[in-house]
Amino acid sequence: MKKKFNAKGVGAGLVSARKERGITLIALVITIIVLLILAGVTIAMVVGDNGILNRARQAKTETEKEEAREKVQVAVAGSYELDGYNVEKINKELGTDIENLPAIVEQNSYKFTIAKDGNVYDGECFFMTVNKENYGEYVDYGIDIDGDEDTTNDWRIFYRDEENVYLIASDYIEYNMAPKGKNGTPLTQNDIDNTGAKGGNYQLSMNDVIKDYEGAKNIDNRLMKWLSYLNSNEDNINDNMKAVAYMLDTSENVWGSLANDKAEYAIGGPTLDMFCKSYNETHAQTIEYRVNSNNIGYEIKQESDADWSYHIDVKEPKSDIDNMYFIHNQDKTGAIWIAAPSSISSMNKDTIYNGWYNRSLSGYDKYDRVNCGFRPIICLKSNVQAQKDGEIWKLQ
Repeated sequence: MKKKFNAKGVGAGLVSARKERGITLIALVITIIVLLILAGVTIAMVVGDNGILNRARQAKTETEKEEAREKVQVAVAGSYELDGYNVEKINKELGTDIENLPAIVEQNSYKFTIAKDGNVYDGECFFMTVNKENYGEYVDYGIDIDGDEDTTNDWRIFYRDEENVYLIASDYIEYNMAPKGKNGTPLTQNDIDNTGAKGGNYQLSMNDVIKDYEGAKNIDNRLMKWLSYLNSNEDNINDNMKAVAYMLDTSENVWGSLANDKAEYAIGGPTLDMFCKSYNETHAQTIEYRVNSNNIGYEIKQESDADWSYHIDVKEPKSDIDNMYFIHNQDKTGAIWIAAPSSISSMNKDTIYNGWYNRSLSGYDKYDRVNCGFRPIICLKSNVQAQKDGEIWKLQ
């Protein structure tokens, strides 16, 4: 018997075969895509920014750097003697030729800063980068003092010693930025020029805030080198020392509120020692200062043959950097508070120094003087580094 040809069955078979081939092709495409993704992931894991090869290189670099750092630290520690660190021993161990500390040395292509106290920091620290030629230049410290949300022109390099760089606020700070005393007592706002909020916001005196302080005993030991007066007057409880104690209060809830992660500490303004050391490095006619024999405070003079006094008028012609020490514009207030007691007389125990717009340095006024303002000082940490971007120093 002849079998009947089933065309419908053949057509269905062809459709089924096409479907199977289509599914196989899709599966192949998907497989290829998956393999490409896996290959991309694998490549990224091996050669990407955070890949195995890059991490291996970073680990190798960090190991080499750590070995170099350890070599420097061992050399410095081994050079210590009773009178300090022996740089000849350091040079012998490291193959360097430094003359004294602080210094920058290089080992295995890595640079390190050896501080005067023997601490070793990576790279070239800021205090080794700048000198007196940089005084007055602007530093982006990251804290806005004038409310314009721009921090590139709020702080200037005021001084550099063998351990730190010190910044000063480029202008007077407002009342709402000036901290209360350690017990919460606020500063006194003044407005002697009838300029409304503008004058009262910057003309700040210490009438009441001194009640929060006992005197010299409240001052941070780290500031001893900046207040030579304390060397023989650690028990001073005069009102002028209470005002100085407020200005030098580094507590987090007082001036320490201005200290970010780059700062060692912050204070309410320069001491007389700091002011004169900075000024003397940038001017030919230097300001001399000493503690008066009555031990109440400082006295000053500008000429070697002049009599000691509590007031001087700067005689040198104005220069561009003068405005860092004496703000000539009186729109906000007339003088900067300086954290130093004056020795105006043995009967007057409440006068404190200030620097006036007309370039006079005076210890004539009391802590309640109405037209003075605050320009805080920031002491940067020793290990802080910075790069200059145009005219502005950027902290790293």
